[in-house]
Amino acid sequence: MERQTPVHSDLAMTPGSHRRSGFTLVEVLVVIMIIALLAGLVTPAVMRARNSARNAAIKAEIDLLHMAIMNYKNEYGSFPPCLSGVGAGTPAAKHILRNFPRCDVIATQVQTSVTPANAILGWLGGYTDQPTRPVTGEDLDNDNVLDPGEDLNGNNILDTLPRKRLFDWDQSRTDTTNTIYFPSSKKGSPYIYINGSSYSLLDSGTGTFSNGWPPAPVTYQVGQDSVNLPLGAYYPTRIPTSATDLPLWTNTNRPYFNADTFQILCAGQDEEFGTDDDLSNFWPGTRKQFLDGLK
Repeated sequence: MERQTPVHSDLAMTPGSHRRSGFTLVEVLVVIMIIALLAGLVTPAVMRARNSARNAAIKAEIDLLHMAIMNYKNEYGSFPPCLSGVGAGTPAAKHILRNFPRCDVIATQVQTSVTPANAILGWLGGYTDQPTRPVTGEDLDNDNVLDPGEDLNGNNILDTLPRKRLFDWDQSRTDTTNTIYFPSSKKGSPYIYINGSSYSLLDSGTGTFSNGWPPAPVTYQVGQDSVNLPLGAYYPTRIPTSATDLPLWTNTNRPYFNADTFQILCAGQDEEFGTDDDLSNFWPGTRKQFLDGLK
């Protein structure tokens, strides 16, 4: 019988050889380094894309707020004030009385000072269907008691008289106690409204207003946090005309932004007004993108 020579496979074990059971430590370290390098390259791009998407969402909402205030002006004849004290004789009370001349308790219709931080939510909160009580309900003195003269409809019940809103709020982003509205997760960046007639007053930051508006920072509370809006930091004024003028962000020979209407501002992602990522209704992108376009 002819002897057959055994055929050895390339994969067959030979004396002294060992089967590989996995990657070596060097190979694992190389893979980790490659992954870390790729993550380092991708992360900044992802962050930029996410911030751009967030800024785009804020800008879209600013545009909607702009339209809502324009609709307010078309409905009521003028832009609402952004500065006012409390009670009769103030700009807010006069504004309400012009629109509702039958209002018989005007001194009680403005129970909170109007500031750029609370004006949007306050005015776009709308009015009631009662021309004599357009803002407050029947409880004029806020004592939760139906006092003489408060029962408008004679039902002997203290009615709230709901107001018809002029903007579709996201209720989770409203601070009704302090009457502010802010972008998602950015409670330090409330939407700021400044009507054109207040530009020069806010721009100067000096003196006092006829209604008692003080030349001091605006402070408001959101939960446990106190947010400060430095006077002069959150209303860009005039268009810079040179590189020297850019850091000052002012020029007396140039008109204000939206000189005949109003400004809506937001501090952006860093929640700090007067910085590169500020957004508004008078430039298409961020403050930095606008300034870079002037160079």
